[in-house]
Amino acid sequence: MYPIVFNNEDEFEEYIIENTEEILSIIHKHHAIDGFNDEVVVMAATVQDQKEELEALRKMNEEMQRKHNEMEEIVSLVNKRDEGQCATYIGEVCEKQIESDLRECFPEEDFDIDGGKVMHKMDIRISSKQNDFRAGLEIKEKKSLTKKDITKFKDDKTSNCFDLSFFLSTNCPIPKIVAELDTFALVNGNEIYIYSNKKHFIQIVISAFIHQYIISGTKTDLSTEAIDSLSGLYNVWCEVKKVFYKMDKMFISSLNKFNITLDNGHLYLAPKTKCRGSKPPYT
Repeated sequence: MYPIVFNNEDEFEEYIIENTEEILSIIHKHHAIDGFNDEVVVMAATVQDQKEELEALRKMNEEMQRKHNEMEEIVSLVNKRDEGQCATYIGEVCEKQIESDLRECFPEEDFDIDGGKVMHKMDIRISSKQNDFRAGLEIKEKKSLTKKDITKFKDDKTSNCFDLSFFLSTNCPIPKIVAELDTFALVNGNEIYIYSNKKHFIQIVISAFIHQYIISGTKTDLSTEAIDSLSGLYNVWCEVKKVFYKMDKMFISSLNKFNITLDNGHLYLAPKTKCRGSKPPYT
């Protein structure tokens, strides 16, 4: 029967007329198969999207669980510190909090933040997963520092071959290096001394130096100019918040004298985190 040969157009038309039902059946069959294949493609894409969403949710859940565990550990250390079980817990609370703060600056897919207790390796280690960059952070929450503290910091820097080393003092100046609160100093090209207890200031200085080093690839190109500018802006912003806080209190006080109440009980010149429902942030 095959192949079918038509000698002219009339023979072709006659064949179509005589075999219309069979031809339509074949067309419908192939159309159905094509439609089914299209549905399969759509379903496969949907399944892939759902897989990606599930993976994103899994990672989010892991991150939330990690943060939950971190907070539980910090709360436990705070309780032990407040109960006076051991003076060591005072420093550990600060270290764990700063470790958690640094994770906000350095995404897990790019950096490893290690706050495990290891002798002579500083309190926190920061390493890049993209290259061999490593930094160490020593944290001191003391009322006064000694030469021994600085010497140990330098020894740990040298023995671990850190690309950058940070010395953070939260409660007191660093003798002969940093005297003013919320300032820092770059010494010997790769030692950064910070005197601050403000989360965002610490984050700005550490992350700015690390990203600058990674981009330049060498400590010889490190500059404090841009970081000075960023930290200066942050300090100005802190002063601005104080002014807003004072002005907000004056507004509330003045309105109260005229028996004028606000629906929400407060203005929003103060940081919103200080406002809880209808309760004024000032008492």
